[in-house]
Amino acid sequence: MFTEISVNDINDFRLGHASNKEAGTGVTVIYFPDGATAGCDISGGGPASRETPLTMPMTADNPINAIVLSGGSAYGLAASDGVMTCLEEHGIGYDTGVSLVPLVCQSCIFDLGYGSSKVRPDSTMGYEACIQALMKPVLSILMLPPLPIRIETTPFRAVSVPEQVQLSERLWE
Repeated sequence: MFTEISVNDINDFRLGHASNKEAGTGVTVIYFPDGATAGCDISGGGPASRETPLTMPMTADNPINAIVLSGGSAYGLAASDGVMTCLEEHGIGYDTGVSLVPLVCQSCIFDLGYGSSKVRPDSTMGYEACIQALMKPVLSILMLPPLPIRIETTPFRAVSVPEQVQLSERLWE
């Protein structure tokens, strides 16, 4: 069964997105103005992820600044470079005493068989998605009409890359 909630019921984040529709790939940035504590589970032999140790309870308790979700398989990890540059330019990140280091985690899907395998999310696309996130107001119930999100309460199932893209596109309609 599904439980439907509104994205507006989840507070204190901003969303940005950039994509190449012809190539069938893109980047979504979830920016947390006040930082966020996160957790994840990495499954499978090709995780295409970045900075996921920041989500482990054994690491320092530093809130992350953004989560990046992209296509491009491991090539898509380049998108976080653009997100980090964007956040640093806006004075956002962990202060090391010598510079700001934005704390950005990322996960990529394998979409190289969908659209063009030669066009992949890169730092420019990541930067663009991050700018979109920074320009938007913090999502709250008072600011946006409801956008339904379905949470499946039954066990997860494997889906094909085209189905993953269709499911992602429905979130942005």
